[in-house]
Amino acid sequence: MSRIFITFTSLAVLLAIAGFSQAADISLDPKQIHALGIQTARPLVSSQASGVSLPAQVVIPNKDIHIISPSVNGMIEQVLVNAGDHVKAGEPLLVIRSAELVSLQRDYLQALLQAQLATNQKNRDDQLLREGIIATSRQQQSTNQAAIQRAAVQERQQILRLAGMAPADIRTLARSHRLDNQLMVRAPVNATVLETSAKPGERRDMNTPLMKLAATNNLWLEIQLPVSQAGSLPPGTRLVDDTGQWQAEVTAVVQAANPNNQTMTVRARILKPAANPIPGSYVNVHPLTQAGGWLVAASAVVNQNGQTLVFVRSANGFRTVPVTVMETNDQQTRVTGKLTATDEIAVRGTIAIKAVLTGSSDKGE
Repeated sequence: MSRIFITFTSLAVLLAIAGFSQAADISLDPKQIHALGIQTARPLVSSQASGVSLPAQVVIPNKDIHIISPSVNGMIEQVLVNAGDHVKAGEPLLVIRSAELVSLQRDYLQALLQAQLATNQKNRDDQLLREGIIATSRQQQSTNQAAIQRAAVQERQQILRLAGMAPADIRTLARSHRLDNQLMVRAPVNATVLETSAKPGERRDMNTPLMKLAATNNLWLEIQLPVSQAGSLPPGTRLVDDTGQWQAEVTAVVQAANPNNQTMTVRARILKPAANPIPGSYVNVHPLTQAGGWLVAASAVVNQNGQTLVFVRSANGFRTVPVTVMETNDQQTRVTGKLTATDEIAVRGTIAIKAVLTGSSDKGE
């Protein structure tokens, strides 16, 4: 019963609208548009891949590469990950035993104790000053000394951080006062392990590279073009790979030529690929060129009295715009016509609009 009521209601809306419509401008107010379930979308500029094939290398931006190296001398006790593993920020990568680390922890604990003593002395002098027992100069001296000791603690904290200790491990050391020669090296960010040269039992000096990590969710392409052709790919140019699974957008043309082969590097950012290309691999890409026309939903195109139309939103409702169909599939249709990128085209509820249009045409006859 409710379905019949809704059908009669929609029919009543259509009949009421038809009396006020014209073929060129179909009058519909927002309430009527909502009642008829009409939805709109903007057309997309139609593009196609050119026949030009360009070899490109998939690279990782420098900012997304992280080199893991110890900041203290020591022996590698454990390697907890392998090349190809995905790690999260803070996840342990390897364990190093270091006598040098113990000395740094001892210095940190000494600075903590000295800072506590200086703070206690400052608090006593504050009380004595309030009671008028000591001079202001003595209280200021103890205040300055407490500040100096706090700075020394911060310095020792930073040295431990540089040595590779995580903030949580430093806080544990401050609470327990227990020295530990074991350094847990952790991943700085969510990343993939690209390379590892660390082996258990090896002694490594500080700053020796042990692992290479990279975030692989932001990949670039580097294309080498002859100097005379570098201008053919300005920033903003879209590229598509051979498989059609992903696109890239040119972001920069390096303004320097390689003196050995007289080529310039064109850099492009890969846009949310359906299948991630492999860093370091070579792929073929094609520039996207204007195919002419517009891409609209297949449901947006209607036939009326032998003419192909789309309904474009107007101030009073919708207006009809004749188009020519170039190609179509189940979801999209490429058309040409007097459309703009900001037009709102009806993609749902076109049957209702067509009914209003047909009703108004019949009434006009």
